[in-house]
Amino acid sequence: NVTTSTRYTSRNSPPPSLAQRYGNLHIFPTPTALPAAARTKPMEPLNPCSFFFITKSPFNNEIILIDPGFFDEKIIEEINNNGKLVAILLTHGHADHIRGLTKYLTYYNVPVYCHKNEEIYLKKDDYNCGYEIYGYSCSYKGNLNFLNTGKQKISTFEFETFLFPGHTPGSLAYYFPKDNAIFVGDFIIGYSVGRCDLKGGNEKELMKSLTKFKQLNFPPETILYSGHDSPNYLKILYKRNPFISK
Repeated sequence: NVTTSTRYTSRNSPPPSLAQRYGNLHIFPTPTALPAAARTKPMEPLNPCSFFFITKSPFNNEIILIDPGFFDEKIIEEINNNGKLVAILLTHGHADHIRGLTKYLTYYNVPVYCHKNEEIYLKKDDYNCGYEIYGYSCSYKGNLNFLNTGKQKISTFEFETFLFPGHTPGSLAYYFPKDNAIFVGDFIIGYSVGRCDLKGGNEKELMKSLTKFKQLNFPPETILYSGHDSPNYLKILYKRNPFISK
């Protein structure tokens, strides 16, 4: 199965070590999420709940990064010690999901994937909110590869992409059915949903996307990974999140 790695949210109590494993789930806190005694550098003025994901193939140690919202050299070490990075996937283009992108690409020459509607968010500061969140530009000026919806294959990774506009026009979800995992960015967040009052957000589109999500009937054992909350089973979210309850 795919190994999934994510940054801790502020509501958790992160361990002092880099990685803590819970079966198939690998948790990777960054220095900003660690206790003060365990930090290797001062905290930055950033959103403490932005997630960072790693999926790893068990067959050949290939690795995909999803939403690199921060940069940390310990993540570089973890990648180099465990496999080969083959791609970076973006659920959308807000700064807290792309801030580390340019830096990681100085270490790895890999393709970057997103939906075509997110290009303007990657390229323009007034769309990705970099200055509002961090006080500096987080835009990405490099090449992008655009994904349509449907079944995808990148190297040995097989997954499906779904377009759920509302938070942004090109918000993608990445579904790994064999691994019971779906990465939704800020489309669904815990028992709520992502905001739609930022540039390009649209409440009506968000509600349509939520209806679509319910109609797709993802298996209840699927674990949903969102951008700003802890991973959770859909069987729990179907009961407790009123926007997707059945």
